[in-house]
Amino acid sequence: LLITLQSVSDSLLASQTYTEVEHIIVDGLSTDGSQKIIEQYCGRATYATKWVSELDGGIYDAMNKGSHLATGEFIQFLNAGDNLIPNNFEKVLNSLNEIDKNTDVICFGYTMSAGHQDHKKIFPLRKVSATFLRMPTSHQAIFYRKSIFDDIEYDTNFQISGDFNHLCQLVKAKKNFESRKILAINFAIGGISSTLKKTLFAESALSILRYNSFMLIPVRLIILAIRIFP
Repeated sequence: LLITLQSVSDSLLASQTYTEVEHIIVDGLSTDGSQKIIEQYCGRATYATKWVSELDGGIYDAMNKGSHLATGEFIQFLNAGDNLIPNNFEKVLNSLNEIDKNTDVICFGYTMSAGHQDHKKIFPLRKVSATFLRMPTSHQAIFYRKSIFDDIEYDTNFQISGDFNHLCQLVKAKKNFESRKILAINFAIGGISSTLKKTLFAESALSILRYNSFMLIPVRLIILAIRIFP
């Protein structure tokens, strides 16, 4: 949590151009001292902050709550342990100003690290047309126009791959996507999707069954199995 809060603070302080940014923190009524850390962080922040601590129905329920609290035009979701890349944050915000007014989702690049920030692997953007098979980028590197959550929220029945299912819904609804080759986020390996592979496969397979044509389903399920269980 501290890593994430510090990266947001560093990124917003590094950006002198954009001041209309808000940071919303949704805590699941944690008992590990996170609430005190969040309260202190919000108390010294020089930008708009909101936070709530209450029981929720999991990751995607918390993300839906965050979208309801947001007042800006675009939303980015970070999990505890993820960190923004301060030197690139203003480039990311510039991109949001440059996109077409009809763009609903904008995807950026990301890196992953296994606990050591100097040991990162850079992941390229994938074609959005392949979203029905896998994510075009990590969900932390995606900015969503807030208005899409008026109609399409995260499905809280998902435990791990609700972000993939959500993107499939957006593609199916013909939402407009854009991509930028800018690294926006670094996230740490070891989250829930890295450990519960059977659940990840089952949930991803459900989304593939829901949103792919019948002829493509067998091939895509095989590719999914190879990707998750190499």
